[in-house]
Amino acid sequence: MWLIIAHFVREVASLSSSTKLIVIGKSSFFCFVHMNQQTLMYCEIRSMYRAKNSCTLVCFVHERFAFSSMAAMIGAQVLRSFLNNFTVPTPKSQHMTKHSLAFIIFFLSFAQSVFAQSSPFRETFKTDSSSVEIIRNSLYKIYEERFNNKDSIWYSIHFIKDTTQLYTEGWMTQKRKRLGLWKEYNDEGTLMYTRDYEKGTCVVNQQEYPYHNLLQQMKAKADALIIKTYSKHFFEQHVVFNFNCYAYKGKWVMLRDSIPYFSQSYRGSWTEPMSEKPNSFLFRYQVHLSKKDEHWVELGIVLDSSGNYVPSSDDRWNNYGFEKTTSAQQSFKISKTKAAQIAQKQGLILSDTAVISEYLTWKNFKQKTFYNGQFRYYLTELTSKTPYTKGAYRKGIIFRFNVYIFNPWNGEFIEKKKMKSRREWGKHSGHRTGLMPDD
Repeated sequence: MWLIIAHFVREVASLSSSTKLIVIGKSSFFCFVHMNQQTLMYCEIRSMYRAKNSCTLVCFVHERFAFSSMAAMIGAQVLRSFLNNFTVPTPKSQHMTKHSLAFIIFFLSFAQSVFAQSSPFRETFKTDSSSVEIIRNSLYKIYEERFNNKDSIWYSIHFIKDTTQLYTEGWMTQKRKRLGLWKEYNDEGTLMYTRDYEKGTCVVNQQEYPYHNLLQQMKAKADALIIKTYSKHFFEQHVVFNFNCYAYKGKWVMLRDSIPYFSQSYRGSWTEPMSEKPNSFLFRYQVHLSKKDEHWVELGIVLDSSGNYVPSSDDRWNNYGFEKTTSAQQSFKISKTKAAQIAQKQGLILSDTAVISEYLTWKNFKQKTFYNGQFRYYLTELTSKTPYTKGAYRKGIIFRFNVYIFNPWNGEFIEKKKMKSRREWGKHSGHRTGLMPDD
């Protein structure tokens, strides 16, 4: 079933009280959550036409899920909605036209009448050593077994039309970090790719992936850009590529009012075969304090058809841009122990009850230039937690911190700030913010 969604607005959460609509993800794959019907629709963007304050999307609805099975389905199919890049200009609420609002309300009514169907089948049971959950929907049979005394989950997916045909399977931790070797097959039993999470490799079946050589060539150009800007040592010690990249086919078109639109269509990724030769590429890297550090900062690199870097001022996704460094700055020279010693001179009090955290962050200059930010190291000291209520169903907590900020390249202390973050939840939704000034 095809849908044409006119005047799609990114920040529609403010309308949720009246339209009962929440949009999850801003990518080639995304979800519509219909609160009244407690359903989620998994959609794919096939083409888009951008305007200054709105966007027209042509979408294909792949699946519709009930809330009761949402967690498992997100793990199996919907998680891809957060991996692909899709940027839509965000208009202010006062610029939203009556036509836009009317269309969204019409879409919800349309979705309710056309896509109404029963929930996916879900079965759970326990063994002496594990808990098992089995889900069947129109595409897959999903089997998940959590072991009681081990940090292990056995996870497998088979195609529903032939449950002997494997889609993918493998081991993961209780936090859903994949381990070891995973393979993915299509519904005809053809091996698509093999992913080794221990070795950090992903080898595709070249016969099933046209233009994959082009993607590899562009990835080599993106690698070279990082090495040239920082160093080979930095690339080897701090940068990880988890095959998170996407290819697009874009072109400029003119609308009736002679306003140029950039129409950009998603064409594939490292693990999704490309339908035609792309002319735009997005690569997402992870920058770590060290390879052992599980926390990371995302580095997004966009290349055109010739492999030239395309700058962006977007500070919401991908952390575009590089930091201008000197030849002496080729590696991060900061640690939690070293930072804590320096922070004690600035007022940090260490004790058995102190909650101290560290992480690397990116300060975005929000400029459409090659050098568009700085890496910063935060050492945070939790000072208080303030609970609050909002209405009958929503609750939240405000976390307040002393934040000690360092230059990670040389370990020098920069400043101390008071900052806060907020966690809020309700009957149907919840969110957590990052650090923000606590004025």
